Amino acid sequence: MRSIYFLLILSLFIYSSSSNVGYKLAQCAKEQYGKPFKTGGNGPDYFDDFGLVYYCMKQLNLPCFIDRKSQAQQGKKISYSELQPGDVLYVYDKKYNLISAIIYYGYGKVIYTTYTKGVIINNIANLNYEHHYDYRRNY
Repeated sequence: MRSIYFLLILSLFIYSSSSNVGYKLAQCAKEQYGKPFKTGGNGPDYFDDFGLVYYCMKQLNLPCFIDRKSQAQQGKKISYSELQPGDVLYVYDKKYNLISAIIYYGYGKVIYTTYTKGVIINNIANLNYEHHYDYRRNY
């Protein structure tokens, strides 16, 4: 019976630890809200989508690739229903060209950059459904 309690406590600890990292990653992205867009920008003053993911992961001392193709391959592939704060949505166009990276904040909100507004927070329901999304947990 003690081993069952131990496993239960251990699994709760592991879950809360990983979700805590995701929450911190989402918070880091949120703190960049309003900062301007710049192609190749990886912080702290300017960002593009992949640079925002890279910057926030580096702030938490998590391994992350700076180049977009490698970044989109790292981590564990997950489904839409498994999304948790800090997970990343890699966006592909109809021809499967990698075009963007979006951080899931939670509560149906996502954080990413636009050319005109810089780092923004938006509803996940407002994303373009003509694109293909690859969901990944990078922590």
